[in-house]
Amino acid sequence: MAFRGVETLSNFLGLLNILPSDNPLCSDCQVVKGLYNFWKDVAPQVDGEVRRLQRDFPFYQTVTIGHSLGGAIATYAAAELRSRGIRTDLVCLSIFQELKRKKWIKIY
Repeated sequence: MAFRGVETLSNFLGLLNILPSDNPLCSDCQVVKGLYNFWKDVAPQVDGEVRRLQRDFPFYQTVTIGHSLGGAIATYAAAELRSRGIRTDLVCLSIFQELKRKKWIKIY
């Protein structure tokens, strides 16, 4: 699955919310609230679609990739989907990589 970068004014405004927020996957980690909200908005749809595709095509590899804003979303997506038992690999990110804390890297 691929996540795009900033495309609209509302995307840009969402990037301004740089407040830290607790990470549901790690008690000692935080996420950037604005970036994480982008993932939360699409998470239920992505989860269902990835599960359906993995059921229909069990031998295909699921890859999560993103650019810029999409890089942050892809990072959150890969970590959360893996925590729910969904197979996915995080292949490439750029710019807004959310891999700053060692704990966050360990859970991925």
